[in-house]
Amino acid sequence: MGGIFTYILILVALSGPGEAGHPFAVDDMLRMESLGAVKVSPDEKHVVFERSGAYEDSSDFGHLQWPDRKDSAKIYIVDVEGSPSPRLLFDQKVGEGHWLGGFSPSGKYLVIYKATDNRVKACVYAFKTRQLTCLKETPNVDFTLPDPVLWLSNDTLVYAAVPGGEWPALFDFRTGPPERLAASWRKAWHGRESTASAIYSGALYSDGARATDPSLNKGRLIRVNLNSGVEQILGQGRYVSLTLSPDGRRLAALKKGVEIQPRPDWSISGIYFHGNWRTHLEIFDLDHHDLDKGAELTPCEACDVFPGTIQWAPDSRGIVFFSRGTSEFWNRGRLMRYELKTRELVQILHKGLQLIPDGMMPRPHPVLWRDGKVAVFAHSPGEGEGAFTLAPVRKGSRADWYLLGNDGKSVNITKDFAGSSMRPVAMRKKDIYFLADGDIWRFGAGGVRENLTEDIPAPVTVWQPPPAGYFHPLPLPEEHLILKVPGRVFRLSLDTVVRKVLDREPESQLAAMSATAELLIFRQDGDRGSHLSLAGVGRPVTPLIRVNTHLAMVMAGQWKKLEYQTSSGENLFSWVLLPPDWDPGRRYPLIVHVYPTSWSSMRPPSGEQIGVFQPNNMQLLAAQGYVVLFPSLPPMLTRSKDGPLLNVAEVVLPAVDQAITDGYADPERLGLYGYSYGGIAALTLLIQTTRFKAAIVGASAANLGSYYGAMSLPDRAQAGTQMGLSGVMRLEENEGGPLALGVRPWEMPERYIRNSPLFQADRITTPLMLIYGDLDYHYPISQFDEMFTALYRLNRQAVFVRYWGEGHGIFSPANIRDMWDRQLDWLGRHLGKSLGMSAAAPAKAPHKTLPEAEEPHGSPVRK
Repeated sequence: MGGIFTYILILVALSGPGEAGHPFAVDDMLRMESLGAVKVSPDEKHVVFERSGAYEDSSDFGHLQWPDRKDSAKIYIVDVEGSPSPRLLFDQKVGEGHWLGGFSPSGKYLVIYKATDNRVKACVYAFKTRQLTCLKETPNVDFTLPDPVLWLSNDTLVYAAVPGGEWPALFDFRTGPPERLAASWRKAWHGRESTASAIYSGALYSDGARATDPSLNKGRLIRVNLNSGVEQILGQGRYVSLTLSPDGRRLAALKKGVEIQPRPDWSISGIYFHGNWRTHLEIFDLDHHDLDKGAELTPCEACDVFPGTIQWAPDSRGIVFFSRGTSEFWNRGRLMRYELKTRELVQILHKGLQLIPDGMMPRPHPVLWRDGKVAVFAHSPGEGEGAFTLAPVRKGSRADWYLLGNDGKSVNITKDFAGSSMRPVAMRKKDIYFLADGDIWRFGAGGVRENLTEDIPAPVTVWQPPPAGYFHPLPLPEEHLILKVPGRVFRLSLDTVVRKVLDREPESQLAAMSATAELLIFRQDGDRGSHLSLAGVGRPVTPLIRVNTHLAMVMAGQWKKLEYQTSSGENLFSWVLLPPDWDPGRRYPLIVHVYPTSWSSMRPPSGEQIGVFQPNNMQLLAAQGYVVLFPSLPPMLTRSKDGPLLNVAEVVLPAVDQAITDGYADPERLGLYGYSYGGIAALTLLIQTTRFKAAIVGASAANLGSYYGAMSLPDRAQAGTQMGLSGVMRLEENEGGPLALGVRPWEMPERYIRNSPLFQADRITTPLMLIYGDLDYHYPISQFDEMFTALYRLNRQAVFVRYWGEGHGIFSPANIRDMWDRQLDWLGRHLGKSLGMSAAAPAKAPHKTLPEAEEPHGSPVRK
């Protein structure tokens, strides 16, 4: 009880008015810890979670740094009926990173992934013996796909492994390519081995497939019995998307096949992030598997199946997946259904419907099963052959759920809902539960609809834990839903429709819940730190852990909403971040942070809060006395007939004028900041106006002609046809993206020139700082080589800061500190010293003035 009492006292102290602390500093950010995934055991005895220590204390910054930093995390456990104080689940050494896999069905075991400086392992923790045993081979970890380790029963699992000695791709792509290049350079210098690496164009086979990569067959699909220790090789190759049938008798898996060169008539788009290799569906009979025969079934040799789209029928008699033919792109993909008993493969017809993509990077939306049929989320453009569309819902065309018949006819099962977004949240027996129009609806047999929350006047939302991975989870056969209305949270029993109010903390989110919804884990993130709490039916909220308490002594900036009209008469709003000690009687230097998006009118940008680790967090500028403006940049307004960003000044400058009119900004001290997509928006803005006195632009494109097909250093180190397609994908899109030109360079070169800041570099007179990491996998550093050379040739004031060993973001603590030293120095020189903060945050190293030019590989020594 003493620990809980102390914890409550801390919360009370932090929730009060509080005394003035110090402004947010880089060192405050680098001290931040992270709370990652949280899980409740099936037997409801344990809560486990990931926790990473202070960011700057990580032992390695070479691998991809996920937001919750799994590559440096430790696993903690809380006994639900014991002490609420977390403890380490097992001894975890310095330099190791751990993250959570899945519990076995009974909760007897837990999969733990472990990463060290030279390997990734999948391990199994036994709660009874408290022993951690690692599997022999490297799991094919990919956070964009379902878990590579899948439980088949309480004591048996199956996992997909990569060839021996390899890292999973997402851990390898940043550090692996330069290491392999360096090894090749050394071989060339020794003169004993050839270092040639050839890549090819032109179809080698009639279906466009490339030559078979021998390494494709070196992976394995392995079944392991934990009681006997017996391992069984189910298949040879690289497997992804493991899916167990509901009856537990069969396993569906996708096997990576040959690479494909995209055909000239394909429109490369965001869906191409799936990759350019074939994946084939295999089905294994887990009861009668013969080692010598491999997979029991290969439903369609000619089908290329989209990962993450395999869905078993509730009765396990059939399977649905999304695939394309050998000569088709994904926008012509089809839903296919395979019946195990008859071995029949049929295309699911959806005449007159276009399937709606799910997510930012288009992927097929999951389907729903109902009485042996499937329902799809689609809009109806009229008569014609149904297909998957990459475009969002058309204006004036509503999306609905359609139940598809075997004759190709469809029935709209959500047409009576007023809203246009009906989200399925659960499946129970033959019922589907939708969240629609602010209520929970049960859609039963015969089309009967019932509103389960009609008596609640406020709009209801379903509280669900955050999805794991790139693909959203399907509605599960839930027994209970956790519902939230303003000020209340309760559990809804789907069978009895009984509701029970749950104790909760204000402003919290649901981090995890047990299968019965008896236990809930709340998470609260804010400018005073983050913490986890345990709650449930008939159980008061119990605090578990709090991190980043040092932020309680940091003064956050103040947010204000700005409303205004654009030059075309559109009503917009933006967000303004003010210094913590903002004085309405002063005029402050203004930094305009541009990024093509429409900000929410309900809350400020979520990534710009003190409690969020973000190397480019604009709270650091506010702490130094700058006002930061986040203008809304809706694509429909920034786009002109000639390009996606050519109207950017007409949208941004009215927001700047309004910030000046409202007394926030000094009109003579305007700065500009843009990163990634925001970088090319900023460069385009600098061409259109001379109002800014300084600008900082990072990790973006400047010459769309050379960006088309450009290869980053990680691309160059790999001999696959994926190389160079990152820019192609963004540029060939017809709409939506900030770089979407809709044509290829040889089709309309003038369109590429018109939208490339490089070709109008002579119009840029604003002093400009360019920032890049040489391992950027989105945009090759050559983009800013060209931009800086143009400014250099024009004798314009500019500096090009290159961070070697960094990718699309800056992750090294030393580089983060250096970047902020340089950015603050640059803004201070050209905008004048700010008049805001008088207090200085404690820092490990004092700020110093930097020269405008340095040696190419040099970095000033910190004093």
